Amino acid sequence: MASDYMEPIMAFISESIPHQKHIETPVFFLATAGLRLLDDSTQEEILTDITKDLRAKYDFPKIESQVISGSFEGVYSWISINKDRLSDSSRGVKSYGMIEMGGASIQVTFELNPEIEDLILKDLNNNDAILAFKNQQVIMNLDSSHTVKLFAGTFLGLGVNSGREAAIDLLVRDYFKNTTVNVLEDKKTNGIEILLKDPCLTFGSSETVLRPTALLQDPFYPIGYTLKEREETFRARLEGIGDFLYCMDLLERALKIVKIEKLNCQAETKYCSMSLLSTEFIPYSQYPFIGLARCTLPQMQ
Repeated sequence: MASDYMEPIMAFISESIPHQKHIETPVFFLATAGLRLLDDSTQEEILTDITKDLRAKYDFPKIESQVISGSFEGVYSWISINKDRLSDSSRGVKSYGMIEMGGASIQVTFELNPEIEDLILKDLNNNDAILAFKNQQVIMNLDSSHTVKLFAGTFLGLGVNSGREAAIDLLVRDYFKNTTVNVLEDKKTNGIEILLKDPCLTFGSSETVLRPTALLQDPFYPIGYTLKEREETFRARLEGIGDFLYCMDLLERALKIVKIEKLNCQAETKYCSMSLLSTEFIPYSQYPFIGLARCTLPQMQ
């Protein structure tokens, strides 16, 4: 159950807040990119389980859970590293920009003023990138008389875990470009296992992952696809060759492809954040930037 994952957090909250205050204390579980990658019904199922189960187990009737946008995820992180600079006495101090890499997305958030915004817009080289930049801005009220304007961009599917899946999908695509064997004719699809040399794994290590069989049926199937429950899969066994330059080349190619294929961008949305990849939209010369990253090591065999 999804709520089991939250038990240690709820136990900490329950012990830290006086018992007589539990009934009036709101508790919010804000889900981020890992859930944004899932379909609406799966999101709802997980959130309902968390809310109902934890309300039943704990004396916190005001438990709420929801999926937040990538922009708000970035805003919350930006506030956490700039809270000391948001006071009246520190308003003249330059804020930090923030680049955060989670498991399923990357957030880029920084303060905007007219001068910096004009500089960035002049450097953006196409209308799609300009549209993506303008549509990911947030105005935040600090108090009744002060506001701050932020760029809060999110790149869904380029986090540590999901970005690696995109790179693996590209290895699969390369594999079938360079082989004449039609594995779909040789055996049932769900019994397929292919062997791939992975430059991003250390030499001698290995890992087996499941990827959608659609990758085998269509050489141009979008990379970085998120598996759905009960979807047909094949096994990709990855053997590490520990080639840093080859790994860098693979990741750069993956970024170019997800930009072209508009990874995780909905057709009805007027802009795609992937349009900003390979552009000069981050003002490194104007702000000090802090990088936050989730480090995840694959299970080696």
